[in-house]
Amino acid sequence: MGSAEYGAAGERNTYGNQAGRDPLEDRYDMKERIKRLEDWMTNIDTQMADHHAQIADLQDRVEILTTDIEGYHSIRHRSTDVHRRDVLRNVTEQGSIKINKGNIAADEGDAITDAMLYATHQRDDEDVLISLYGLTADQILFLSMCQFI
Repeated sequence: MGSAEYGAAGERNTYGNQAGRDPLEDRYDMKERIKRLEDWMTNIDTQMADHHAQIADLQDRVEILTTDIEGYHSIRHRSTDVHRRDVLRNVTEQGSIKINKGNIAADEGDAITDAMLYATHQRDDEDVLISLYGLTADQILFLSMCQFI
């Protein structure tokens, strides 16, 4: 065994031979590794929570888009079956049902999509939008963003 001397074991000054300081250094190293691992796991947990929030937001948006596209398809079916009814004069019972569903889809309000028409300057008669929904395009779009938060 070597002679005793002062030396470092991690951040501590100790007195003893190297064989006595080695376990203290190992203990210090292990504590440091555990701390880094805990920090890393906390970071992963935070990232996972962020990803779960993003996934939930995307699922909400997909649901909205799915509803929008179903309405759009109903309107397109209506257009085709109205042509069949009015021009070809041979609409089927199923075609009549599609015309009615398309009428409902076309006449239902969609405040967010309607507001986008004004926000993108495709329409400039905002008084009609206000009369229809009681809100300006900016108010509608602001409220629609609040539902995703």
